[in-house]
Amino acid sequence: MKLTAFTTAFILSAGMAAAAPNCDAISGTWTGTMKGEKFNGPVSMTVNSRCKVQWTLPDGSPNTCDYYFKGKQLKYKCTRKSRGNVSASANRIVMQNVDTARQHGAYTATFRR
Repeated sequence: MKLTAFTTAFILSAGMAAAAPNCDAISGTWTGTMKGEKFNGPVSMTVNSRCKVQWTLPDGSPNTCDYYFKGKQLKYKCTRKSRGNVSASANRIVMQNVDTARQHGAYTATFRR
């Protein structure tokens, strides 16, 4: 129920689908792990209130991403061409590259505050 309430508040703060989402509820620094075909290991990211993400991959390389809505689904797209789904709560963010798994290898990145 907490996740549903958070997601509803997050979506409502986004306004209309054409408007940029508001990431105040999840802004800040996050750390976690990435598990996948090509990358495995510790990751970190910083999310700002405008949903811009500065992500450091397990090999230390940077990846800049944007969170956005496609219908009711929160999605991400990055400068390194990966795209996928995001699920977010107050203390956890999960990114899965379901849209580009063939090109980049399937992965799941899980972050906590």
